[in-house]
Amino acid sequence: MPRSAIDDKQKDGDQEQFSILWAAYECIVHKGREVGSEGFEADRKQFARESRALPTKTKEEVALKKGRVEDLLKALTKELGGEHGQFLINLAMLGYRTSGGGRARKVSNLLRSLEDGGGTADVYLRPFEDPLPFVLRGLLGIIQTRGLALPGNQDLLAFQAGDPSGKYVPPSRFTASFPLTLTESHESPPLRTLSDPRFPSGGGGSQDSRIKYSYMGSFGFSEPSYTSWKAEGGGPEYDGTRLSLGAYSLDETYLLHLLGLLRQALATESEHRKGYKGYGGVRIRHVEALLAVAKKSGHALALAWVRQLAEVANVLAHAAGKKAGQDGQAGLAAFFRFVQGRIHRRAMKLDILKARSGDLSAFDYIWVLESSLWELAFMGATCLTLTELQAALGSLPELASHWKPSVGTDETALHEVLQNVPTGELPQDFNRIYAPTGMGAGKILSETLLKMNYQVHEVTPSPDTLDPFVPYFEFYMGGFLNEPDVPMGMVAGTQVWVNLSDSLHTKLLKPGLQAPNPGSVIAGMLTQYLGALGVDDSVPMLLVVDFTKFGGEMPNSQLYPILAQLACALLKDASVQHVVFLRSNLKFNTGPLDRYQSGEILVYRQGPGNLLMRLRTRMNNAFVKGVDAMSSVDIVRAWGLDGEYVPLMKKVYLLSDAISSWRWARYVAEW
Repeated sequence: MPRSAIDDKQKDGDQEQFSILWAAYECIVHKGREVGSEGFEADRKQFARESRALPTKTKEEVALKKGRVEDLLKALTKELGGEHGQFLINLAMLGYRTSGGGRARKVSNLLRSLEDGGGTADVYLRPFEDPLPFVLRGLLGIIQTRGLALPGNQDLLAFQAGDPSGKYVPPSRFTASFPLTLTESHESPPLRTLSDPRFPSGGGGSQDSRIKYSYMGSFGFSEPSYTSWKAEGGGPEYDGTRLSLGAYSLDETYLLHLLGLLRQALATESEHRKGYKGYGGVRIRHVEALLAVAKKSGHALALAWVRQLAEVANVLAHAAGKKAGQDGQAGLAAFFRFVQGRIHRRAMKLDILKARSGDLSAFDYIWVLESSLWELAFMGATCLTLTELQAALGSLPELASHWKPSVGTDETALHEVLQNVPTGELPQDFNRIYAPTGMGAGKILSETLLKMNYQVHEVTPSPDTLDPFVPYFEFYMGGFLNEPDVPMGMVAGTQVWVNLSDSLHTKLLKPGLQAPNPGSVIAGMLTQYLGALGVDDSVPMLLVVDFTKFGGEMPNSQLYPILAQLACALLKDASVQHVVFLRSNLKFNTGPLDRYQSGEILVYRQGPGNLLMRLRTRMNNAFVKGVDAMSSVDIVRAWGLDGEYVPLMKKVYLLSDAISSWRWARYVAEW
C-alpha cells in the first residue's frame, strides 16, 4: 500500500530518467550483468538516487548533473548508431513535458534547467516556436539519427467508424471556465497549487483540503490543473480561471466540488453569470451525468483504463525486444526485458490499489502509474516502424475488437485522406494535414486562406458578446485573426472562425436531443450564431471549426462521424460553401508525451481551389523552416530532432488512437 500522500513524495522524473538510462547502459554497452538480479537492482537504484540528489543551482552544478546523462547517452549512441536514433532521442527526453508545474507525476526537472542554474518557469514551451531548454538541447546534440527528409507523400486510409452505441455519450474530459479569479491561489514553491478553490464571495459547500489543482500553462493532462488570467483594460476578457479535472472527472469528490462552483456561477450576479455562459465551459447537466458514472464505478473504470495501458506497454516492449533479438541486438533485447519487468511491477501495484477502491489518496497513485506506463509503452514504440506498431497493438484481441486505425503508417506523410467517413447519409472524405501544434495549424491555415484572398471575418468580442462559439482569445488578442484585409476588389471569400466548446455536450444531453445525429443538432445552433454575425454574403463563406475542447478524449472513430454530419448539415445552408476543421492533438490522450504533439487540419472534401496542395507544401516547410516568418531557424532545427519529430509525432497519435478507442469502449459500457 502507498505509505505516504502523493504530495509528500520526493521522487521525480530525474530519478526515473537516471534509473532507466543506467539500465540501458548496463544492458547495451556494459553487458554481461543479469538483468533484474539483486546486484543489478541495488546499483541501479543507488546511481539514480545519487544522481537525482545532485543540485542544479549554479552553472557548474548544472554541467555536472547534465554530464552524467551525457556520458551514458554518448556510450549508447556509439553502440547503437543512427538506426536507433528515435530510441535514443526518447531516452534523452524522458519525462520532459512542454508545460512545467503539475503534481503527482514523474516530470523531469533537470531537462528544464537553465544553463546558469534553476529551472524554467511552469510556462508552456510550444514546439517549433519556443526554444528547447538548455539541458535538453545539449543532450539531443549528442545523438546520431537517420537524417530523414519529408517527401510530402500522401497516405490513403479507408475510415471505419466505431461500434454504434445507439445513443450519444459525452466525453469525460473537459474544462470549466469562470469569469473571475478563484480564491486560495498561492505560490508554494516549487509548485503553484490552487487548493479547494472558491468564489471570492465564499460559499460552495464544505471545505475539502484534498481538492488540489496544479498550475499548468497547458491543459489536458490526467491530473487536475488550472490556469488563470487577468482582464486587459478595455479588452474582451473578464478576469478568468480555467479548471481541468483531467481523469479526476471519474472521482465523486472532485465532481461534487465542481458542481458546487457551477451552481454558484449560475446563482451569482448577472455579470458573472453572463461571463460564465459566454466562456462555454462544462455545464451542470454534463457533470451530473458523469457523477452518476463516478458514483457507480469511477475508480474501477480508472483502474481498468490504466490496466489496459499496462497491457499495451507490455506488448510493445515484447515486440521491440523480439525485433532486437532477431537483429542480433542482444543488449537491446535484454533492456526490453528490464522494461517489461517495470511494467509488471506497475501492474501489481494496480492490483494492490484495487483493494482501496474509493480512496482518493489511492486514486492519486493510479495516475502516477499511468504517467509512467505511457513512457514505458512509448519506449517500445520507438524501436518499431509504424506498421510494426500497428500490428503489435492489433495483436491484443480485445483492443483490436474496438479499434480501427485512423492514423496512417507512412512515417513522413503529412497528408492523409480519410475515405468514407459515415454521416447517416452518404459517406464523406476528410483530408487531414498534420501541423507541429494546434496553434501552428491555425496560423498556417489562416495565412494560406488569406493568400487565396479569403478575408478574415474579424472577431472583436467584448465581455458583452462572448459566446461559446467565439474562437479562443489567444487567436484574436493580437493574434492571427486580426490580420490585414484582402485588397479591395480581390476578395474571393470570407473565412469565419468558430470554436466548439465544452458546453455543447449539455445541449446534446437534453431530453429529446439524444441525437442519432449530434452533428446536425450542433449545425442548427451554429447556423443561428452565424446568422447573427453579419458576414458579407456576397462572397462564399469558408467556416473554420476548432473542435479541440469539444472532442475531449473521444476517439476519432466516434468523433469524425459527428464532424462529417456537422459539415453535411452546414453545407445544406446556402450561406456556407466550405468547412475546415482544426484541432490541437496534445490534449487528453497522450499522457506525458505532449513533447511529440501535433495539430491537425481536417479539410471536408477537397476545400476551395488548390487549398490542399498549398497546405501540404506550407506544412512541409513548417517542420523544416518554421510556422511563420518570425520563426528562429535554430529553434525549428532543434525541435525537428534531425528529421525524427514527425515519425515520433505520428507514433504518439497512432498509440493514442488505439488506447482512446479501447478506453472509450470500456467507458461507454458504464452509461
